[in-house]
Amino acid sequence: MRSVALVVFAAALLAGCSIVQEVEPVTAAGKEICVIANPKVLQAEFVEVYRRELATKGFEVKLLSADSPLTACALTSTYTAN
Repeated sequence: MRSVALVVFAAALLAGCSIVQEVEPVTAAGKEICVIANPKVLQAEFVEVYRRELATKGFEVKLLSADSPLTACALTSTYTAN
């Protein structure tokens, strides 16, 4: 019985767990990104810091209201913060 448990454990250990994910970078026509507001985020400074970080990466950031559709711009971003 002990050897069966050892074999099962060894098989599980050798099988491992592997997740493979393939990501393709977005190629946008311009460098404009629209950030859709999240009223559930209570930290008012979060959106400003996020906007500033996107700007340092060369994006022109446009802030949109929470009810804006994802299709409002060619490239949109939503956020959450805890």
